[in-house]
Amino acid sequence: LAEVAYKQMQELPYYNTFQIHFEFLRPYWEDDQLPPSIWSDAIFGRLNVLRERESGRPACVVAYVNGLQAAHLDRLTPAAAAQLVMGEIERLRPATRGALRPLRVHSNQNDPFKGGSYAYWHPGQPTRLPGVMAQPHGNVYFAGEHTALVNRGMEGAMESADRAVFEILDSA
Repeated sequence: LAEVAYKQMQELPYYNTFQIHFEFLRPYWEDDQLPPSIWSDAIFGRLNVLRERESGRPACVVAYVNGLQAAHLDRLTPAAAAQLVMGEIERLRPATRGALRPLRVHSNQNDPFKGGSYAYWHPGQPTRLPGVMAQPHGNVYFAGEHTALVNRGMEGAMESADRAVFEILDSA
């Protein structure tokens, strides 16, 4: 059963996401009097200001790129990807010109420990994969968003953790 589950997990696709973390050199949102974050249909998808936990002050800005746009950026060097995204941000929001400096570029699908952001299903997989991947192997129980039936991402991880805990309790 463990070999079957492993093979099935290898077939499971993961969603592409790409992040560019920026230092903000000045609060550009004060220049144009708009909210600091952007949701768009441009290549960068969304631009979010992350805040410090204690003070609530802006700490950095992150561009979250998803799907086909993330796959496109993966074909570029990190510097070229950051330049392309920053150019598009500046084109759509001129107040950001000279206000952002790229700090870090990260592709979840190119990360050898991730392979993507979250699992999703191809046709036919939801009816056969989760049950196989979640089967206990001896006294080892499996959780993780790839074994969830209803949710993806963190919510799927929590759903699967609940299931695994009840499986352990039921086996005692």
